[in-house]
Amino acid sequence: MTPLELPRLLPVSMWPDIDRRLWEAAQSGRSSAGIDATAFPAIASGYGRWLSVLTTLGLLDHTQSPAARVTPSAVEAFIAELRRSGNSDKTIGSRLSHLGSALRIMAPQISFTWLHPRKLLADQAKPAAAANEQWKDWPDGDQLLWEVGLQFGNILDQPNHASRLRPATLHSAVVGYRRWLVFLRANGLLDPDITPAMRVTREHVAAYFKCLRDSQCNASVIARLTELRSALLIMHPDDDFRWLTSPGGRSLSSVLPVSNKPIQIIDSKVLYDWGLTMTEEALQDPNPEHRRIMFRNGVLLALFAARAPRVMSMASLRLG
Repeated sequence: MTPLELPRLLPVSMWPDIDRRLWEAAQSGRSSAGIDATAFPAIASGYGRWLSVLTTLGLLDHTQSPAARVTPSAVEAFIAELRRSGNSDKTIGSRLSHLGSALRIMAPQISFTWLHPRKLLADQAKPAAAANEQWKDWPDGDQLLWEVGLQFGNILDQPNHASRLRPATLHSAVVGYRRWLVFLRANGLLDPDITPAMRVTREHVAAYFKCLRDSQCNASVIARLTELRSALLIMHPDDDFRWLTSPGGRSLSSVLPVSNKPIQIIDSKVLYDWGLTMTEEALQDPNPEHRRIMFRNGVLLALFAARAPRVMSMASLRLG
């Protein structure tokens, strides 16, 4: 069966062996506790659609576990393919929710809170267009290396650095590298005919570091150099740029200590009462959507204040 002949969603019988075994074993285990039995067909359908899209895109590695297969770049490709097929953001959000539910069943020990549909769709919608424009004024060689570094490759290749980054992190790398180029250009140090790796000399980085220290706090300096390293790893995946963030083998945070801003500690009793007040006020709100959101937030606040559950435990709670 060729990818073009694949059904829009793969039934459980056509899943990779490891996925099918984990799914069947988990349904009778603790990992499926709290999930309504009637939800399993929809979750299986959503996960089958995920596998079908991965197969069509040539990204399905049958030797990987379900959790290892869910990388930010694969999810981004999944969203793009659903959009290309004419799905609305609401439908795509539903597909992502089903994917997250399936992973919580098959890999309950791993957190997939980053798969939140609203956050993912917002991340992809905002940075992508802006970031795409921001590398158009890079030297031609830099643009080419960047675009190559973003490509997925085939399933036999090792995952590239970009595949491990979320869209928002990729956007930060673009912005950070652009800052580096602006600095080089302003100081007459930008040679467009050499590679990005050749341009990152210790002399140039030292000058950049001094410029950053003169105008930014330690936390911002660390962020700028981390962004530069991420961008370079995308363009030159085989090179070692650890010295940018670990000069002399020491982490930048030890060289540039970051002072934490003082925060106000609020007594848990105050938070608990606040949560209960929110639920009471929610019942008086005439707007159904606002009422549901305020009531949910009030319940969450009161539960965190009274019982302090782990975030992953709270995220896995479902009505019923």
